[in-house]
Amino acid sequence: MVITSPFMLELCEYIAQHMRAKGVWPDCTGADIANAAEDNDQVTSWYYDALAYFKEKNWYYSLDEVKDPEEFMTVNIRTKGRVDTYWYLGGVWKHAGSMDY
Repeated sequence: MVITSPFMLELCEYIAQHMRAKGVWPDCTGADIANAAEDNDQVTSWYYDALAYFKEKNWYYSLDEVKDPEEFMTVNIRTKGRVDTYWYLGGVWKHAGSMDY
C-alpha cells in the first residue's frame, strides 16, 4: 500500500525523525517510512512508538518515566503492540483502559 494521505505523511515524517534519533536508520525520510509501511495501521503503531521515545504528548514507555504528575493528568504507556491509558487521581495512577495497536 502506498501512503498518500497528508495526515499520514506527516506522521511518517515524525517516525523518520524517531528512526534518525535512535540511529537505526540515519538517513530515513518520511517517504521511506511511507514506502515501508504495509498500511495506515502500521504507521499509527510506529507513530505511537515515536511519541513514547520522545516522551511527547504524554506518551511514555512506563509510568516511572512520568515526572511530577499532576492531578487529573492522563498518560499513554506504550508497550509492544499495546497502549495502556492511565489517569492520575488522588495521588495514584488509575488504569483507564487498553488497546492493542
